[in-house]
Amino acid sequence: MDGPAYRRRANDRGDFSSPGRGHNQSMSLAGSQARFKESVWKLGSQRDYDPATDLPNLAESIQSQFFRDKNLVLSTFRVAITELPHKLPHFAALIAHLSLTAVGAPAPTLESRIAPAPRLDLPTRPLPARPAGLPSKPVDTEEIPAEQDVEMKADDSINKDEKINVGKMLVADLIKAFQVYLDERKWRNVRYCVLLFAHLTQIPTPTPLVSPSSLITLLSSFTSVLDEPGLRAARGDECVRIVVEALLHLDRATEGTEGLRDSVQSYLAARRLDKELFADAETAGQYEDHLEILISTLTSESTTGPSVLPNIFTSLIPLAVPDVEEDGVPASGNEPISLPNVLVPPELEESDLIKVAPPAASSSGLRGDEGVGYEGVRVYLKLFDDESVPGPYDPSGTILRSLIHDIIDLYEINRKEAAGILLELPNWVAPGTFKPKQSDESSEAEAQSEWVLENMIVESILTSLFSLPKPHLPSAYYHSLLTELCRLSPGTVAPALGKCVRRLYAGLGSDSDGGNPVLDPEGIRRFAEWFSVHLSNFGFMWGWADWAPDMDVSAKHPKRVFVKRTMELEIRLSYYDRVKGTIPVVMLDTGVIPDDAPGAEYAYENPDHKHAAAAASLLRLVRAKGPIPEVETELAEFASALQKEHSLTEEEAEPIKRDMAIQTILSVGSRSFSHFLNVLERYLPLLRTLSPSPATRIELLSILATFWRRNSQFHLIVLDKLLQYRLVDSADVIAWVFSPVANVEEDGKKKKGWSDIDTFTALNATIQTVQGRVTGAKGRLDGITREEEAKAAEKEHEIDLDRIPVDDENREIALAKEQLETVEGELAVTIIEVIRQFSILLPVGVDKDDWETWWVEGWFREFCRSIVGTKILVNPAVVEGIAKLELPKEAPVVAILDSAKSWVDFA
Repeated sequence: MDGPAYRRRANDRGDFSSPGRGHNQSMSLAGSQARFKESVWKLGSQRDYDPATDLPNLAESIQSQFFRDKNLVLSTFRVAITELPHKLPHFAALIAHLSLTAVGAPAPTLESRIAPAPRLDLPTRPLPARPAGLPSKPVDTEEIPAEQDVEMKADDSINKDEKINVGKMLVADLIKAFQVYLDERKWRNVRYCVLLFAHLTQIPTPTPLVSPSSLITLLSSFTSVLDEPGLRAARGDECVRIVVEALLHLDRATEGTEGLRDSVQSYLAARRLDKELFADAETAGQYEDHLEILISTLTSESTTGPSVLPNIFTSLIPLAVPDVEEDGVPASGNEPISLPNVLVPPELEESDLIKVAPPAASSSGLRGDEGVGYEGVRVYLKLFDDESVPGPYDPSGTILRSLIHDIIDLYEINRKEAAGILLELPNWVAPGTFKPKQSDESSEAEAQSEWVLENMIVESILTSLFSLPKPHLPSAYYHSLLTELCRLSPGTVAPALGKCVRRLYAGLGSDSDGGNPVLDPEGIRRFAEWFSVHLSNFGFMWGWADWAPDMDVSAKHPKRVFVKRTMELEIRLSYYDRVKGTIPVVMLDTGVIPDDAPGAEYAYENPDHKHAAAAASLLRLVRAKGPIPEVETELAEFASALQKEHSLTEEEAEPIKRDMAIQTILSVGSRSFSHFLNVLERYLPLLRTLSPSPATRIELLSILATFWRRNSQFHLIVLDKLLQYRLVDSADVIAWVFSPVANVEEDGKKKKGWSDIDTFTALNATIQTVQGRVTGAKGRLDGITREEEAKAAEKEHEIDLDRIPVDDENREIALAKEQLETVEGELAVTIIEVIRQFSILLPVGVDKDDWETWWVEGWFREFCRSIVGTKILVNPAVVEGIAKLELPKEAPVVAILDSAKSWVDFA
């Protein structure tokens, strides 16, 4: 139901009294404000949108509203500029039209004369300033005023008799907002403001609204950052992107742009991006550096200018004429606005970035740090190499790709809005930018472009998903966005998506000479994860029969591993029989799908097992929640019987007893996750007694892997819980993962190997668990420290000379520091041991034609990529530990490690 079908006998506050006249007036005011904001934010979204008539009408409404509620107008435009980048040319034209003439307060209407006066004593509550980020639609900022400086707060009223240039007032406020965003390190908002200023310098009026020379000076502030000593690429790239994208919106002949071009070209020449971390020498060339492409477009001659940008203001020129003097020169006050000189704030540590941003409104659903910090450095694949997408160095294509990436990033919290805006992109660019659809007969004659919108969108999303070292946004968002696009326009998006899937599949296990992108092990993991989720949303239907001939290869071949992994994940998302029913017989015969549904393998469940009777007795006791002493007695009696009846020694009987006990506990917990947690917590002391040494804990992990051999998902879940409960530690898991025993055949079945993606998943989960402990310890220490600082600040005003505290470090802080040092030491030891184990698997002269070696080397690269963000590789303890390994310089792991270390310093 949309709402109750009756009238409540209470107001919205639930106090069962009359709402009162003031409350109704407040609601009416809120509704009026919401309608005004929607009218601005939905500019151009109407089917019959005509800038020649709609922009002047909206401008008149804005001018009228400005005299009633200036702050509402200013805050509305701040949201519009920072959250609707695809409409920037339209907003620039609107602001320019508003700036043509100064206007006075509108004459009062009859309605306003007879309307009751608004109550001035309505309760208000202060709310924090609105943070950057994007809600499901532009947020309702009725209670979140625009950020104001001291001068604006001092004079918030408007003289009704004075004429005001609303357009220039808006620009002045956006300049202030720009400085605020810069101080808060909201680089995306900063870039949008700069792009708006660039649009305003190109307005074809007698004088531009914004002085081009002042914009060049402003951009010079960002190029000055490029001369900072020890500049990190993340900071430098962010500043360069702001400058280059602004230059792409400016006329090439604009004075002063050559110096900016030279600065960014010099930065690119000195910037060295080592791709050894991302791929071997044969395939490294397939990864693109978007910043290199962006800078190269400045010298590209493939197009004459940014023709994809719509020229909105030309249709408004005959409708409005700016104030001029008799001799034709601009009237006083119509001079271009000069942008101020700014100082780009220094770099902050990542932990300090959130402190400079205002807190999020409680009703916004945002974290408060959206848009704060650098986007980071990544490399990308290219999926289309035909004329259906722009060339890499085409300035128009660069502007389009940047806009598509911005929309994808901005609308992270609402995939439906993102998909809708992406598919409507032709409405926001110049006519003829994209190849028309077959049903669009009106534009077929005039369109000359071969660019296909859906190809660009799908390529942008998938290359973001496969970007390295890691995607900018959670993978699940990219998955859901592609699904939403297919639902909105299946006839156009599905073909583009299918083409990408086939190209990615064709490149598996091949070399880059084939022309298709070649994924490494981590890329295959991401590919299978997305593809399985996507198929699960569309009935698991796919032309598997086309790939069946490719399955007659090694079990470790990337194509076979990908298909098998995809089907395994499909089963996780549904159930075995449902997925098996969608696979053609020709593919089932290849053995890529298991013969049985996922489940546990309780060896003692077989009546023919020689210890079945003893295991059944123990199983009944555990299911009945028998106390630990009784279970221990039962196990002791079983061990004694083994020694007497089977002539085994105590040392020989102990592993059998351990195996039966652990399998029995796992069997009781196999019904569900909650069952497992209950039995684990109940018999945790018993499990500790059964596995007191590293050797017995490795045996425990082997028993676990064997028990859940047919359900790797539950195996990883249980392993994670064993780590959390400290039943095993990171050293145990690492020793088990790299143990030769773990990779042998058992009963004709492979227990695991490096072509099994879950092998690395288990290793990576272990490292993340230890990293999580470090993060938690740091957070605890920071929290305690802040509390102590706050207490000290309060006591400064209440100093009692007779009760001065002893200058000893707080005991709680000392314990927190000690805990942090312990977990940091554990992490360092873990990293060093993983490197040592990989160096054994990748010795000098290892056969790189072997698929097992290919998987091991790829996973080592991913291991290094996963830890570069933590800077653990430059930790003194880790550096010293690696040096003690005395790795040969020719070893494959050394080159990858050196690349990872250089990336830490670079990015």
